[in-house]
Amino acid sequence: MAWKPGLKNKRIPRYGQPAVVIEILETPVLDREDEAGSTYFREPLDVVLGLLWDEGPARGEFVTFHYDSRRFQAADEEC
Repeated sequence: MAWKPGLKNKRIPRYGQPAVVIEILETPVLDREDEAGSTYFREPLDVVLGLLWDEGPARGEFVTFHYDSRRFQAADEEC
């Protein structure tokens, strides 16, 4: 999966950096951001994506993060 143009709201993955779907959650986890003005406030995180960390001492480690699937598209589509 890759970010849809203009919908990237987190530092990673970067635009053009591929990520694999690890799990699609039936019940989304709501982001716990307390500030109503935050872009993360109660964002439904319904997909777990995995990617290879490519910087620093953890370089090469496989890591997973929760995201809002509406912000992503299949990587084989035009990114």
